[in-house]
Amino acid sequence: MKIVYIINSLDIGGAEKKVCNLADKLVKNYNLEVSIISLKNKIKIKPLNKKINIYTLKINKNPINCIFGFLKLINLIKKIHPTIVHSHLYYSNLLSRILKPIFPSLKIISTVHNSIEKNNIITNLLSFTDGFSDLNTTVSQSALEKYLKLGIFKKRKSTYIYNGIEIMNYKFDSKIRKIVREEENINENEFVFLSIARLIKSKGIFDVLNAFKLVNKELKARLILIGDGPLKNDLEAYISNNELRNFIIFKSENTKIKDYLSASDTFLNSSYSEGFSLVSVEALANQIPIIASDIETHREIIGNHALFYPVGNYRFLSGLMHQKVIDKKERLLDSSSVPFKRVVKHFSLDNSVRNWFEAYENIIKN
Repeated sequence: MKIVYIINSLDIGGAEKKVCNLADKLVKNYNLEVSIISLKNKIKIKPLNKKINIYTLKINKNPINCIFGFLKLINLIKKIHPTIVHSHLYYSNLLSRILKPIFPSLKIISTVHNSIEKNNIITNLLSFTDGFSDLNTTVSQSALEKYLKLGIFKKRKSTYIYNGIEIMNYKFDSKIRKIVREEENINENEFVFLSIARLIKSKGIFDVLNAFKLVNKELKARLILIGDGPLKNDLEAYISNNELRNFIIFKSENTKIKDYLSASDTFLNSSYSEGFSLVSVEALANQIPIIASDIETHREIIGNHALFYPVGNYRFLSGLMHQKVIDKKERLLDSSSVPFKRVVKHFSLDNSVRNWFEAYENIIKN
């Protein structure tokens, strides 16, 4: 079986991380031939296995460039001769579906990684080209239900498969905690909140800052923000204007998340919408307390193992953060705990990869 993954880029993100992890595991566990095609010439992460070939179409917004990129894609499919093309994210899904009339025997799988509330031009195009897809998948049940309700996917050929992580990589490490805190000049007695997200409006980062500002008026705490994105300059200006620079640490998206989970005391997820929430799963594995916005996906993924607040309500969020600083309860490190068992049962990388392999086998048989 030969698999080709098509994705917009190999920038740092949940979908990109998933593709690389999936590729590595399929080669290791099932001895499949796997290649990755990136639409853009943006390669920040790669699979560990050197046998996995990576190609770039170098597509940009220029229409002529898009045509040449698609012609290059056709030649790559002829060269690789895959059994399945598995695309991720909207633009890659649309592009891969156009391959079907050219290569009728090719099995096409379209995976979306976000949730959605209403149709737009792209989702209308997905609905229009649905006949060219053999299987549609989302990364959570709540996301799937929305795509079905809006008529973007058809129920008979749609399902959801959770993303997975290497659980042991995210277990709490007291030595790492001490090292990171020393590097960041954080006293062990200081309470540290952690937020990890792409710096865009839908991630609710300003809610975190507004809430932290209120907390810091009464109780001195620290906040670590990990991420990059278009709002970074605005966030830095907010931090300076509100005299919070001594209390907030900015880290780039390349930062080792597992280390900072161990170094922190409460994880904050302020997203307005999510298709999945990989970082919340990583937090569950680390057994760090979680405060999260009350959206369907968070309830599905985290269960009741977090404190939830109404989306966008930074004052409510501030109250929960204030409570955490006052309580100062140490995390419960117990591999038999319900939250940790939840990760093992639903979100291990091996389980996710096995589910994908079975999906590939089924789609070939049908």
